[in-house]
Amino acid sequence: HGRHPDNLPDNAGKRVAEDPQQRIWIATAQGLDRLDKQTGHIEHLVPTKSQIRGITELMVTREGTIWVASDDGFFYYLPDDDVPHPVRILNNRGEPIRYSQCMMEDHRGHIWLGTWADGLFRYDPHSGEIIQYPQMNSRNSAHVLLEDDHKRIWVAGWASGIHVLENAWDMNRLSWKT
Repeated sequence: HGRHPDNLPDNAGKRVAEDPQQRIWIATAQGLDRLDKQTGHIEHLVPTKSQIRGITELMVTREGTIWVASDDGFFYYLPDDDVPHPVRILNNRGEPIRYSQCMMEDHRGHIWLGTWADGLFRYDPHSGEIIQYPQMNSRNSAHVLLEDDHKRIWVAGWASGIHVLENAWDMNRLSWKT
């Protein structure tokens, strides 16, 4: 169709993030692309076995790992790897979660993962442990995440208010206010 290989496949950029190698990761309606700022070359990162559809968020961690939240769940790319690594998380029905919404890296380097209707999770990238948090609202929604200066975790749910988690790393002392 006359499209130049160094053009984005879609002009509707949804999310953008820069990695430590100064590459720009771009989420579009067509998937995920990476722009090399030095050469201007764009790589189209389309997995062969699974399509990452409906990207809702991109995040680069302090260690340079690129995280992707999508309609197909959560994935990450290692700094020198072009292969998406899915993070397998099961919901309360034992099904893989879908419709991921948001992500955040906390002061410990843990990755917090929020979903449309399957709740809130915390992933420890060093041990691979995944912690599921109790349902905080009627929709089991975690739409936006923030850690404040007092190390409290703030969770905005879809049409269900804002929740602040106290003792978020100790499940025996966990509490929240809405």
